[in-house]
Amino acid sequence: MTSEWLTHALRSCGAIEESRVVAFGWQVLGEGAGFIGQLGRITLEYDREEAGAPASVIGKFPSPIPQNRGFGVVAGLYETEIRFYHELAGEVGVRVPRCYFAECDPEPRSSALVARLLARLPGRVTMMLLDTLTAQAAKSPRRYALLMEDLEPARVGDQVAGCGMDEARLALAYLARLHATMWDHPALDGTPWLRRLDADSALIHGLTVRTWPTFVERYRDDIPSIVELGRWLDRNGEAVLRRMAGSPRTLLHGDYRLDNVFFHDGIAEGAEPVGDSADAAVTVIDWQAVRTGNPMIDVAYFLRPNVSPECAEASEEELVRRYHDVLVAHGVRDYSWEQCWDDHTVALVWLAMQGAFLLGALDLSHERGVELIDRAVGRAGPRIARIDLSALQL
Repeated sequence: MTSEWLTHALRSCGAIEESRVVAFGWQVLGEGAGFIGQLGRITLEYDREEAGAPASVIGKFPSPIPQNRGFGVVAGLYETEIRFYHELAGEVGVRVPRCYFAECDPEPRSSALVARLLARLPGRVTMMLLDTLTAQAAKSPRRYALLMEDLEPARVGDQVAGCGMDEARLALAYLARLHATMWDHPALDGTPWLRRLDADSALIHGLTVRTWPTFVERYRDDIPSIVELGRWLDRNGEAVLRRMAGSPRTLLHGDYRLDNVFFHDGIAEGAEPVGDSADAAVTVIDWQAVRTGNPMIDVAYFLRPNVSPECAEASEEELVRRYHDVLVAHGVRDYSWEQCWDDHTVALVWLAMQGAFLLGALDLSHERGVELIDRAVGRAGPRIARIDLSALQL
């Protein structure tokens, strides 16, 4: 990153026209909060004043941790977020950061050939190759870069601390507006890079099973039925993924947690979670894991892992009902409350799979990164343990 490159990037989107960047500063943001990328505030100094020139922007680049960067490359996460800002950000009906620059180097021909080969291999074979592929992908010289609007003075949520009812209502209202806007949207099938939740289901299930003994050892006290749950997932994990990838379908954020949610205070306090005021109260970042699938995946991923245990225990059904009310208020007519609640239960089981999957796929060496996973499982585990697995319809 240089002053010349920043000048080029900001001119490419019209953020500046005559001025040029002569100096900049870099401050790491959210250290340990983002597993796949590194985020920082870039303060900008220009050679002259220019109306509208941003005083600072947020830069996002691949993780410097080899295992995490390799996973991000193999899973296509960096390129997915860049494509989201180019192709879908204007369609989602909710507030996202202004994007000044979103580019990556062309995909090497060799990488494209490997990707096509892997798509044809059985999941078990891909599992055997995964560690090698991730290690090789971490060495890729391909560059990815995002420059986005600095949302300060908006207040970012804190997943470790958790949130109460007011912030939970606003975050779920935003999510419902996103889901309603993209409900059965043509882009879900007409966007080649946008993947289904069950893409690579055999690989995801295989990695979950491989990591489950470590997951059991670490979280046995949080999920009392964790051994029985593991046996059930061994038999039914791929069916869970297929069920939650099917109808109804919408655009999933894929990593909807408090560390990615910015609250614009002054609007957030007591805002009614329907309508323009609620939409203006929240902005969400980190769109690298967008997928298509059942909307309750995002709801389950947010609610229990991010909301304070006392609040979630007392108000889980109320919060999911409010989410459903906003869906209906924004035009969704073919999704009953009964189906919504049933899907939410299955999504909670998927949440346990996701926890084990992340534990096996990423380097969680940073102290806060480990604490994020521990808090999420600690909050969601007791609720998951109460699910009657024999009653689930897959």
